[in-house]
Order: sequence, then structure tokens, then C-alpha cells
Amino acid sequence: MTLVEFDQLVAALLKSQGGGKQVRAEVRRAFELFDADGSGSLSVDELHPALQKLGLECSAAETARILREVDSSNDGVLDVGEFAELVERVERFQGKSAAAGGKGEGDGGGGNSSVGDDVRKAFALFDKDGSGGLSSRELSGALSKLGVDASTKEAIAVLRRFDADGDG
Repeated sequence: MTLVEFDQLVAALLKSQGGGKQVRAEVRRAFELFDADGSGSLSVDELHPALQKLGLECSAAETARILREVDSSNDGVLDVGEFAELVERVERFQGKSAAAGGKGEGDGGGGNSSVGDDVRKAFALFDKDGSGGLSSRELSGALSKLGVDASTKEAIAVLRRFDADGDG
């Protein structure tokens, strides 16, 4: 499994966990900090201090309007992916790079520079033999570290699904 294929796997895992997109570690940590009740979502009351931390002084009504605008699932709360979208919008508005720390040069396999640094570092950590690819055994370890309980057999199935060039 190449770095690009691993990036696709991580994105798929995040989507299956309700994230929908890859979320920067610092945004995920902020989300968890403001998710006071541990529900995995931010209510209007939890979003208000998060907006203040982002430098936005908003009334309760403005906070509710912002939540409705960013709440793509229309469930009245923000999940981590929706919160990440909000952070990106605020950063763009403030003139900051929404991709800070998220882009790099080469990827060690496939030439896709859109692979995030966090994924690149994780891939290098999991590539125990330094081959530039993940074997089914290395992938099983990676899935375990990512919180996915997968046997080697299941890792092989995942590898087959995301191994675009079929090189194992």
C-alpha cells in the first residue's frame, strides 16, 4: 500500500466515523475541548466559546445562525467535520492558511502532494521495513493504532480494497 492509498484509507476511516473529511489534529483537539458533554458534537452553547476562541465575538443569536449555516447534516449540532469546515472558513476570512501544516512535497509513492503531513508521518511510522509501502502486517498494526480492531485477514481485505495498483 502506497502513501497515497494509505491517505485514501485514512480519509475513508474518518468518513466512516462521521468526520467526512480529514481533520487537522489541532482542530480535532479544539473540538474535543469544547465538546463539554462528550457527545461527539457541538451544541449552540458549546459552539459559542469556540467562536470566541477563534476571535469572533458573537451573540447567542449569531452563534445559532452560524451553526445553522455550517450544519450540513441539519441535525442542530456540529460534528468534527462541520466544525473543521467552520474553522477553515474563519481562517480564510482572517487571512490564515486553512492548510497550515497540511501540504508537503513528495509522498514516497504516487507523486500526490496533497497528502497531509500527519498522514505522511503516520505512514512512515507504520512502514517498519522502510520499503515505501505497507504490507498486510504493517497495515494491521496501523489500523490498530488508528483505533480499528482488525485481524490480519481483515487487514488484507482492506489492503485489497485500497491497493489501487494491486502490488500488495
